[in-house]
Amino acid sequence: MIPLLSLAVFLVLCSSIRCEEGFKLPLRRVSRPGRQSGVPGSLLSSEVSIRDSQEYAYVAEINIGGQEFPVLLDTGSSDLWVISADCTEPDCLGLSMYKPTPTLSITDTPFALDYLMGSVSGTVGYDTVTLGNYQICSQVFAIAEDAADLSLSATGYSGIMGLSFPAAAAIATTSGIGLLENLFSAFQNDSNRYFAYKLGRDDDPAQDVSSFTIGQVDTDVLSAFHAEDVEFDEIPVVSRPDGTYDYWKVPLVSITIDSQPLQLSPSRIAGQSDPLAVLDTGTTLILGPTRDVEDFWGSFGGESTRKNAWGQWEVKCERAVRVGFLLGSEEGKGSEYVVDPSDVSWSAGGKSDGWCLGGVQANDGVNSADWILGDVFLRNVYVKHQVPTPSQPATVGLLQITDADSAMSRFKEQRGQDTAPPVQVRSKMQRRRSLKLTPAVLFTTTWIIGFVGGGVGRAVIYRMKNSLRVNRKR
Repeated sequence: MIPLLSLAVFLVLCSSIRCEEGFKLPLRRVSRPGRQSGVPGSLLSSEVSIRDSQEYAYVAEINIGGQEFPVLLDTGSSDLWVISADCTEPDCLGLSMYKPTPTLSITDTPFALDYLMGSVSGTVGYDTVTLGNYQICSQVFAIAEDAADLSLSATGYSGIMGLSFPAAAAIATTSGIGLLENLFSAFQNDSNRYFAYKLGRDDDPAQDVSSFTIGQVDTDVLSAFHAEDVEFDEIPVVSRPDGTYDYWKVPLVSITIDSQPLQLSPSRIAGQSDPLAVLDTGTTLILGPTRDVEDFWGSFGGESTRKNAWGQWEVKCERAVRVGFLLGSEEGKGSEYVVDPSDVSWSAGGKSDGWCLGGVQANDGVNSADWILGDVFLRNVYVKHQVPTPSQPATVGLLQITDADSAMSRFKEQRGQDTAPPVQVRSKMQRRRSLKLTPAVLFTTTWIIGFVGGGVGRAVIYRMKNSLRVNRKR
């Protein structure tokens, strides 16, 4: 094992170029047909499937020990790992796999991660990692000998490059400094310690390009969207109570549906008023609390949405609704970011019955936050992640690149006429009134139950009173 105190020295000696202009890594979109929703990550603990649709992952190329690997770009996790040549699991077939090199320092420290769907395990090691013009000697990473149910072979990427904070890593900081922290130590200017990305889509040539840069923005992306003179909206990242950061999470003030605000449930996170949302490139969908997602789809109109056999929300493919996410400060101020209607209603997969999969789904198992904003949100913005430094806190910079009017016109041209009535946003207060047991109703029902039968009646009354208390809490 390489001593921790020597890691920074190795970075300086091993860097082929030490500069301030940053660099760009090729980023490409690959399909992962038939996968479960989202690359699994520690943020999730329950299943939300994608069926009858085409899912995408965003993959960058890095070099470890002189070997090239496509790795998933994942802002929802913090570890760098690649598949070992010793992996014999079906999930490893046909992949570029890591083979030991003369520069490898292997340890006996185990590595293991349990994901939303599947798992990976192996051993912690150190080797030379190259990204663009930079080389990092003795970079800590994990060599995965076992992988199950991650659909790696179907997608073709050999591992994951986690871009979140050390506090969320499975590899302990006592084993070594993470990739981003090592990389940014070569940047003397704190303002250059950021990475940025644009996730492409396939239905608009101008938006098809994907981009990943470190220490600089991609001027080609800015030019494509005529945003050269536009500044990013900078949103402070919410830290944990002890002041450390774990995930790229920001306050979600509200969701708008045809410009009408949808009231969201209070945050489950202690000390937070607004719900918190994690920006996660490793997850495809937008995931949120069941009650809020029910209100979201209920606002589209009862004839326009339904749940399929797997409990997923579907929407009529021609339903044309403008959806925006208001992200901002903890004081309740923020900016709205509109998503393309084709991200709200997924037509991929060739649905023949007129129903499309909803891009927003329910998941009550999100840890450390309330919502996950996956790729269906992120490909509507150009995103800049500024890591914390002694001179500034962590921030997320967002630049809207989806034009709401153009996207809606394109959607209607492709999907046809939407004849559904206007949106009526569901109010939580209205829902409470519809569920509320009034004293008169409770008294009448109690009398009837008491008349019908003693012990059973008392049990039912007890349950109804408990139900009343639950409804009040909501």
